[in-house]
Amino acid sequence: MMRFLLICDGKSDSYLVQHIRRLLIELGDSRPDGNAWYRGRRLSEKIQSGLEYSSSIDCLFIHRDAEHPSEVCNRRREIVAAISEVEYADHWVGIIPIRMTEAWLLIDETLRMIEEKQSP
Repeated sequence: MMRFLLICDGKSDSYLVQHIRRLLIELGDSRPDGNAWYRGRRLSEKIQSGLEYSSSIDCLFIHRDAEHPSEVCNRRREIVAAISEVEYADHWVGIIPIRMTEAWLLIDETLRMIEEKQSP
């Protein structure tokens, strides 16, 4: 069982926990367990307080939005700097969707929920 924490830009990004769980199940984990955390102003504050909240995790996922493909490298640098600042040395994954990518993800989630309700 993999335990993970998702650091979000805001509360509305917490829906990504379900997607991460589903991906981990598809990769062979039978019972992934994760939570979202979005409290704090700076990214390093969010990471630090999230790690204090979730005492034992196997992987940290960090979500940062990019408005344009040219921003992806800057967002990755922000994540690396924040990880370094809090001296986190374990496994982490940066999630950097580009604007409109998330819209497709939300549509996919909505369609999946509709399909589940319609299936016998």
